[in-house]
Amino acid sequence: EQITKKNVNIYPNPSKRFFNIISSEIINLVVVYDYTGKVVLQKKYNEYEIILDTDKLNSGIYFIRINGLVLKKIIKN
Repeated sequence: EQITKKNVNIYPNPSKRFFNIISSEIINLVVVYDYTGKVVLQKKYNEYEIILDTDKLNSGIYFIRINGLVLKKIIKN
């Protein structure tokens, strides 16, 4: 089964730094893009639950892609 928007939960959103990502499928790759589409963060995993640290990102709106499929909006305060 592939990861879909239905089986991925990201919280808290918005967040000041840490985003918890939980999936019913294994998370292999997380890529974060800024509003222009530039990759600003990329990390490999092999987990169902991860904590994404966005400490190096400025406040703003970002888009997150998981395993190349799910695209969700996250807001960093």
